[in-house]
Amino acid sequence: MKHLILTIALYLMIPVSLLAQTVVITEIMYNPDSDEGTTETQYIEIANVTNAPISLFNWTIDDEDADGPNTLPNVMIPAHGIAVIVGSNAADFNTAWAASIDMNAVIISLDDLAQTMFNMSNSPSGTSEIIQLRDDMANLIDEVNYDDTAPWPTDPGGPSIYLDVTEMNLQTSGNTLNDAGGNWASAANGMDGAINSTPTGVWDMVDTGSPGNFFGSGFVPVELQSMSVE
Repeated sequence: MKHLILTIALYLMIPVSLLAQTVVITEIMYNPDSDEGTTETQYIEIANVTNAPISLFNWTIDDEDADGPNTLPNVMIPAHGIAVIVGSNAADFNTAWAASIDMNAVIISLDDLAQTMFNMSNSPSGTSEIIQLRDDMANLIDEVNYDDTAPWPTDPGGPSIYLDVTEMNLQTSGNTLNDAGGNWASAANGMDGAINSTPTGVWDMVDTGSPGNFFGSGFVPVELQSMSVE
């Protein structure tokens, strides 16, 4: 379990995780309009919420099924930086989402690493689709059990779902968990940095998301002008 803590300056700072306050899952594309005969059209965005770069070497990401895990390569995610773990090759992804991806974002193509991304279900539940990010010692860094019924965004069918920190001050006091469905929203073109993708390669339909940026920025913390601190 982890919490997102807001400073008086209205900056997204650091979550309290099960073990370490380091990296948070911030966006999930699990049900694109693009071809789902493959897991190449899935992605997961993660953010480094610390003041130092973090090596992702031999970290893993997986769900509760038996088709993973995926092992991350020897790359660094910058301090307050963003990485996107994507099923497709980097060329297709970078072209399809060029208008979204910040120049500082790290793109990790599992296809280019000769890995098949684990499958994220279009029909999740409160006991399935538990995405876990673990470090190279198998310590649990972050966990999100997404769903498609309230309080989670309903099955988006094209858009991604993303951690909508602007909603967090509307939650019950203390309910700032990043696996609390009420703190997530469905991506909409033009909102919070989201765009409509350009059909390219396996990304053969228009999908909506904001991979590689967080509320229009390539870094966290992000100034939240609309947030008030109680």
